[in-house]
Amino acid sequence: MNEIEMMDRRLVERNIRKGKVTAKEFQGFLKDLPDRADNAEEMEYDEELLQATSREGRTMKGSKEQEETLD
Repeated sequence: MNEIEMMDRRLVERNIRKGKVTAKEFQGFLKDLPDRADNAEEMEYDEELLQATSREGRTMKGSKEQEETLD
């Protein structure tokens, strides 16, 4: 497993628990990541829709008809 895979945010907590990497090493890895802000693209979004969508991203508060369109 290479360093990028070891530090993958989906796996790093497990790797820390197993002793494969320390929390200090992970923090150093994050600090050393290059700033890629110049590659970012600004996006517009609907604030109401964002608030209406749950964290899971599929269930909306609203009419039953609106909820069915998400499935």
